[in-house]
Amino acid sequence: MDGSYKKYPHSFSSGNEFGVTLTGLTPEYTYQYRAYINDGNIQYGSEKSFTTLPSIEYTATLDQESIATHSAVVLFTFTDRLKEWGVFYSEGKPTVSDPVKKEFAKAALTLEELKSGTHYNLLPYVKDKQDKISYLPEIAFTTVKEKDVCVINGRSYVVDTLQNKRRVGDGTIYYSIALAEYPLKVYVLEVDLTDPTVQIETCLAKDSAVATERPTKMVERKKKEGYNVVGAINGDFYFYQDPVEIGIPRSGQFHQNEMVTNPTGRAGFVLGGDGKPYIDRVDFKGTLKKGSESTSIHTVNMLRLESNDKLTPNLMTLYTSAFGNTTSTTPGGTKVVVRPKVGTDFFFTANKDFECIVEEIYDNPGRSRIPKGHAVLHGRGTSADFLKQLNVKDEVTLSLKTDLRSAPDLLLDFKEMVGGSDNIILKNGVRAEGDDLYNPRTGIGYSKDKTKVYLMVVDGRQTDSKGCGMKDFGEIFRSAGAWNAVNLDGGGSSVMIVNDQIVNKPSDGSVRAVGNGVLITSQKK
Repeated sequence: MDGSYKKYPHSFSSGNEFGVTLTGLTPEYTYQYRAYINDGNIQYGSEKSFTTLPSIEYTATLDQESIATHSAVVLFTFTDRLKEWGVFYSEGKPTVSDPVKKEFAKAALTLEELKSGTHYNLLPYVKDKQDKISYLPEIAFTTVKEKDVCVINGRSYVVDTLQNKRRVGDGTIYYSIALAEYPLKVYVLEVDLTDPTVQIETCLAKDSAVATERPTKMVERKKKEGYNVVGAINGDFYFYQDPVEIGIPRSGQFHQNEMVTNPTGRAGFVLGGDGKPYIDRVDFKGTLKKGSESTSIHTVNMLRLESNDKLTPNLMTLYTSAFGNTTSTTPGGTKVVVRPKVGTDFFFTANKDFECIVEEIYDNPGRSRIPKGHAVLHGRGTSADFLKQLNVKDEVTLSLKTDLRSAPDLLLDFKEMVGGSDNIILKNGVRAEGDDLYNPRTGIGYSKDKTKVYLMVVDGRQTDSKGCGMKDFGEIFRSAGAWNAVNLDGGGSSVMIVNDQIVNKPSDGSVRAVGNGVLITSQKK
């Protein structure tokens, strides 16, 4: 009984036990009570006390960070005192006739299979252990649009648009985004290969294998030559230790079907003569034949084979006009000057035999001239021995065998090729190779149907964009629509130019001179 000595008759029984339900009590209040029985004689038990619990205000709140394209999480309180809780949800005004998601164990209730970019209204409810149902304040939210989320390594990052998609040239779209939680700024050029008026091609620094040039200057120079350059990015890593080889692309390069430097087995982006893109490791095997005898051509316009320095003492190098007007100053060995058997000039392409006539043979003085319309073979060690057996006017055959490693003989005509860090960062839609270091990045990829090519740059080493690892970079490519992608030179080299404007923020504070680049050009002016 309480201070008013109110009597409460028994309200339920079980066997020989009787119970009393006390109602109308005040929360956080201490009561004294004494049980009694009346079988004709009233008998009282000893006096006892209890304190009622605080009143409970059940709440349901939306976990804002959980809102995704197709799901969201609602958090309930005091679920240990509940029998059931849940939400009715609808795109309009929610009612108890709408779909309901119930929960009996977890305080976090997950709504799934929602539509992306859709506004939802929720009516939460709780059912206590006495089966009393209470409805809580309504909740409203909008799921994230499908393309407004970038999933990287299992985590969803909300995408903020910096520059909306816009057409910047024939068959070319440009846009930029930010992932504030990463943080990262991303710049994308999307090229439609089905548009015959747009082309993707590589660009050699100063049109020479041994040179560096800022991509901004490449664009300026090409425009003066009559090109309509829509966009550009930096290209491959390049040799920089030895002054005589600074700027030579480390992975090899093809430009408008010409082998500028030989592929070195590193990962690269290739445009075939069929107009389709490929990403693979590209292998090269050069051969010099005289009758039934042959020897290897190890490099084209490259002074050493980085993957096998042991070959250097016996290296055979083919110098073409793409190297410049003269060979390098590398001393020792023997040189042979050749001209085409038919025609007045060489155009060295992949997977073709070139019939040549020997014009000169001499001991290598170091730097020597590459006569117009000719090529020069430089052999050292055993390669020099082979060259010394030749005679002026001999007929020899040069062969430049080039293959995609995963599909030898699939592609005979290599139109364009550029390489990078030897990391295929996205392979068949799955993050693949590379490091996890946060750096500025440049890369190139293509869609599953091979109709779209994506040129991408991310800023790094900045407070609002720290850069990303290569594998994460691959997944950013995937979010843009790519199926395969390769990492190019990054760090201070990373730059993107759109219609003459530098759109990213190079980490060096200025545009770095590099060995080559990738251009998007249009036939229209």
